[in-house]
Amino acid sequence: MNHNETVPLSPFPLAETGSSGATKEELYAVFIGNKYQRYYQEKFQGLEAVKSKGGFNISAFFLGPIWLFYRKMYVYGSIYFGFIILTGIMTTMFNVAESVDRGISMGLAVAMGLGGNGLYNFFIDKKINSPNITITEVKKRGGTNSIAACLVLLMVVALVSLGIYLEV
Repeated sequence: MNHNETVPLSPFPLAETGSSGATKEELYAVFIGNKYQRYYQEKFQGLEAVKSKGGFNISAFFLGPIWLFYRKMYVYGSIYFGFIILTGIMTTMFNVAESVDRGISMGLAVAMGLGGNGLYNFFIDKKINSPNITITEVKKRGGTNSIAACLVLLMVVALVSLGIYLEV
């Protein structure tokens, strides 16, 4: 298959094959990259079979916005990061107990761990379900962004350092 071929896709649900012969599985593999077969293929098949959240994603649990930016889910990562900052400001302004603040953070992390695979599957479906999309475009839209993840990590370290500095 020529990687510049147009792969017409029907609206949701995705067609199993396009006129170029690219299946949904092939588009997912191109979008995600080498981690598709090692991790996401099994998780996404479980999503379709039982309409569950796709298991627990340990990376999403521990890394949250860093994982979202790494997977090129910039809007979701920004919302998550903004929510963390907003809850931090609100709990500080209203002198909320530290245990409540930690409970909110833990709840958000658990929700991300449980829903990360489902969110990623939804994100991919939105990205690859465009009329006349090419394999090249799928590859460009997919993959990972290590630079964005590192920048978010630096922002997290800077904000944590600032918080520690302000409390001293």
